[in-house]
Amino acid sequence: MAISLIKISRWLGETPDLGTCCTSNKINKWSLYKPINNISNTTLTDADYYDANFGYNLFTRSTPHQMVYSLQNQNSSTLWKYNDRTAPYRLTDFDGYVHGASNPFMLEFVNGNSGTANTSLKITCAYDLNNFIQRWKYFEGVRSYADVVAVFYKKGTMYDDTANRGIYVYKIASRVDDDIDSDKLSFIIPNISVDTYELRICITTATTGWTTGEWYNITDATTITGEWYALPPESTLTFNVNSSGGGGGGGGDQPSTDFFNYIDWTFSNLNYDWNEPYLSNINFRTRVMINESRETVRVSADLYYDNSARGPILIRSFSRTLDMQDIIYSYIDINYNDTITTMTGARLDDGILSIRIVGRITINGTMQTKTWNVNIEQ
Repeated sequence: MAISLIKISRWLGETPDLGTCCTSNKINKWSLYKPINNISNTTLTDADYYDANFGYNLFTRSTPHQMVYSLQNQNSSTLWKYNDRTAPYRLTDFDGYVHGASNPFMLEFVNGNSGTANTSLKITCAYDLNNFIQRWKYFEGVRSYADVVAVFYKKGTMYDDTANRGIYVYKIASRVDDDIDSDKLSFIIPNISVDTYELRICITTATTGWTTGEWYNITDATTITGEWYALPPESTLTFNVNSSGGGGGGGGDQPSTDFFNYIDWTFSNLNYDWNEPYLSNINFRTRVMINESRETVRVSADLYYDNSARGPILIRSFSRTLDMQDIIYSYIDINYNDTITTMTGARLDDGILSIRIVGRITINGTMQTKTWNVNIEQ
């Protein structure tokens, strides 16, 4: 269909002037094909649109907290803003323009948006994420190893431009492994508190060492380094974590004994700064290792420091999948750099740190939980 300036002006409610129509604030930014900035006086190619990120102002942030802050504060952020246009103007930029287009990166749960811990939720994205990563200039230089992840947090949580509160990060897929199927993004609800959460899909280089399904509650941005690439601020989902209500358990090879007998936990490399009553820069390493033949064992844990004037402090959350035929152990580096005001000196003068562990082990869909304390020595 031939492009008509008269038709375009009527869609936009503007006078039939090329410059006026190309710079109109009534252009639907969600139409991928629309006027964009380019020095060419001739018809643009698809490659030109990809190289211009389809006219959107796209940039990265260095932490997931900063990224979500930018998305939550559109009045002050220009992330995913449709850039103002400058001459030269081309009527052919409207070839393929859809005045009624909606956000092409809309997300959807395809099998419901609620469940208990370990429930698998399926997510689809309207736009082809492989095409997004492989062709948009946004990912130049990182497209071969970028990961698709979910970041999520309790609904209503607002972030500022620093890592002043925790945010969950869950690795969904990796470009290193294979192509990413935008219709089959699998998210397994971690063992988190019963509540309603907001979820965003994004791309990052910060999780390349993680396995698919690995997740953490990131309370200290220095523990995770890389660049964060955002989908539009409107690309969000809400899901509910329900109470298990007890009972349950399927068939298969489900041991009747304590699941925790199948996992060995060791702790090493402890360091911290101690200037009574202030404790900071806690660092140590945890190793979880499967010690008996099981097809798949999912190990996750929350590590707390309880000797705090503010109540229990979450030091780190982690999750690992172990298998005697593949990955039999995993090391997790624990780093907590904030300052804790302690209630007592405990045994810190002796180089001993007491940590409370809330552990969860899942085998064949059945999960057991256990809480215990461990004294880690320097």
